[in-house]
Amino acid sequence: MSNDQEFRDELLNLASGLGEVAIDSTIDTELFKDIPIIGSAISLIKIGKSLSDELLLIKIKHFLNQLDIKTPDEIDEFKEKYLKNTDYNRIGSKLLLEINQSTEAKRLEWLANALIAHVDGVIPQHEYLRITEMIKSIGLADVDYLELFREKETVIVSEFDLLDPFFFEQLVYKGFIQHSAFDEGDARSNSSSTEYRLTYPGNLFLQFILKPN
Repeated sequence: MSNDQEFRDELLNLASGLGEVAIDSTIDTELFKDIPIIGSAISLIKIGKSLSDELLLIKIKHFLNQLDIKTPDEIDEFKEKYLKNTDYNRIGSKLLLEINQSTEAKRLEWLANALIAHVDGVIPQHEYLRITEMIKSIGLADVDYLELFREKETVIVSEFDLLDPFFFEQLVYKGFIQHSAFDEGDARSNSSSTEYRLTYPGNLFLQFILKPN
């Protein structure tokens, strides 16, 4: 086996956790060359030959694909909105770090959705930075429980409910939801329950980061 083939095979193994992320992505990275931090990172990575460089480039390409920017006019519009934020270098550095640390394609999709919502003025910077941390912390299994709040303002979980309270408490710990009421039950039924509702960042995450099933 040639060194090039061994390199590619190892890269495929490393990238396997990202799901359906193509090695030979059709995204035109040249469109993004003038975007601070991201453009510079792409240029530097293309010079490098290490596995980590190649894997990061795969992640960046998948992230850029999720932005759904295809033409020079679209990139100009995106760049104009992106540069309106005077702290764009901090945003870009944070974003690149999160892209590099992502191990699933779904998280890269969420990061792209978060950036779109931020540059469109829907999510302010302090909430955007918080949400990028939340993207890193949420378990993929937690998402189904968070989706329960899409149609309901509150969700009540009783002691004998089929819903697993562990996942709700994990979402509380990670800042997506909060306790809104407790019912300790009575001596006859001996059944307690907990009511949960979305936090403000949890609501932003559900509306703008997660796509409806």
